[in-house]
Amino acid sequence: MDIIVRAVISNDPGVTGSGRVDYGDFTVMASQWMRNDCVDPNWCGGADLDGSGGVNIDDIKIMVGAWLS
Repeated sequence: MDIIVRAVISNDPGVTGSGRVDYGDFTVMASQWMRNDCVDPNWCGGADLDGSGGVNIDDIKIMVGAWLS
């Protein structure tokens, strides 16, 4: 199964679509943490950054890699 990393494709590793990773993204990520029912087009409010179907440590790694940048 190929996982499309939406954050890299869109050049926006944030959750809220602001083009920057900030506390708003952290809030959404925390509210969706450990969900495993994320599907297109919403991907758990955007928190499933790697499109794997769940919000987990891999999504946190993507977000933290661009924190406040």
